[in-house]
Amino acid sequence: MQELKSKDISKTFRKIINKREGITAIGGTSTISSEGTQHSYSEEEKVAFVNWINKALENDPDCKHLIPMNPNDDSLFKSLADGILLCKMINLSEPDTIDERAINKKKLTPFTISENLNLALNSASAIGCTVVNIGASDLKEGKPHLVLGLLWQIIKVGLFADIEISRNEALIALLNEGEELEELMKLSPEELLLRWVNYHLTNAGWHTISNFSQDIKDSRAYFHLLNQIAPKGGEDGPAIAIDLSGINETNDLKRAGLMLQEADKL
Repeated sequence: MQELKSKDISKTFRKIINKREGITAIGGTSTISSEGTQHSYSEEEKVAFVNWINKALENDPDCKHLIPMNPNDDSLFKSLADGILLCKMINLSEPDTIDERAINKKKLTPFTISENLNLALNSASAIGCTVVNIGASDLKEGKPHLVLGLLWQIIKVGLFADIEISRNEALIALLNEGEELEELMKLSPEELLLRWVNYHLTNAGWHTISNFSQDIKDSRAYFHLLNQIAPKGGEDGPAIAIDLSGINETNDLKRAGLMLQEADKL
């Protein structure tokens, strides 16, 4: 979110962000929004979330009235408005977080919808999501920047759920010199994933990263990671060769495309 006090700066910013390909911009509509407030979200991000939810919940009988959603329109924001999908997704990411009997599914009223949304928000917070400044009314109204932000947090919890020492003994190899297993077990799933990535980057002779945003946006670290984890032949199956020449591509977008081509081999 960008908060711009000057009307001139606000207008300029709106023009710039609206020109960015794949970015949808909407003006601030809440009572706390200033005239210069500009919220934006990525169409590609929205499409990815819709496809993920459609696949994950396609066989859930409670979601038949909502699934499948059209990734090319605003179906996502409308479908999440009654809270059912959000509750279902939370249970996908962290099983049994919500008692299914507590979800209002039939003959919904404004009151029961609010109950569902508050249940989803409280449960999302319980599994580690940040829900500050997000209210049931925001989700019911389908405010894109808030909805997508919450969705990503919920999905990320599920993606990182299996990154636990107790479920993956191979992570013991990630212990630093002098570090005890108990210390490693205290790391969050995201910190463990970072440790795992840096373990492979170090073995590849590449510099380590400190985050999964700025440090990897040029795709070069991904090339080295893919090369490290690709089967070398033997019990894991036939060897898969990763072409690292794409690292030298000067265009960031083309380099990312070449990296994805290599990832498809695995």
